[in-house]
Amino acid sequence: SANRLDGIMHDYFMFSIYINSLVAGRVEGEIDLDNDGIPMDRDENERELLVLWQKEYAREIRDRFGDDFIQIGNGRLPQDDGEMAAILNGIFYENFPANPWHYSDIEGVARLLQHHQPGYLGKAKGRTWSIVSNEINPGENMFCLLASMLADCFYAELHGSYVFDGWTLDIDAGKPLGPAIMETQSDSILMVKKIFERGEAYVSFGPSGRRHELNFVPNPPDE
Repeated sequence: SANRLDGIMHDYFMFSIYINSLVAGRVEGEIDLDNDGIPMDRDENERELLVLWQKEYAREIRDRFGDDFIQIGNGRLPQDDGEMAAILNGIFYENFPANPWHYSDIEGVARLLQHHQPGYLGKAKGRTWSIVSNEINPGENMFCLLASMLADCFYAELHGSYVFDGWTLDIDAGKPLGPAIMETQSDSILMVKKIFERGEAYVSFGPSGRRHELNFVPNPPDE
């Protein structure tokens, strides 16, 4: 296209502004954007205006750069607000599955799949562009990778302060042969799986909502 960039990631879209805990001890006062003496966390009008501004900001970028300019949004607003999500083309899940809001394993996967149902996120260049990662705990990488495969997202391995050092996991699954499927088993385990050209990706959950098993099982070799 005529654009010099394919897209951008916004950090972040949110229902209100907060003071980062890393600097909270070095600043004074409370956030009050309209200077009416009511802090933002108690000012509904101010929070509504902030949400409206973020949507208008993303729409302005869309109008200037076109329908195929990729916009990825971090934060809770695109996860909870369908109007915001429709303007964007992807969500950045930086600490999946919990994110900063303490979701359980099953809640994280369920929300991911819900966000990637047709009609929630807008498409650019023919698809959505969400990224699943967990920069705090690299031990979550396999869970992030399999979840991204179930939802047709992208996967990134980030190591502290969002540093990318290369891949440690690689699954050659080929193209998906259908959507993610949910199955309930007799031992109260819920399995979410997806069939690919070269195997099956799955994650299962026990009654508590914690993950039970996760794996990618390649197809058996041809005889």
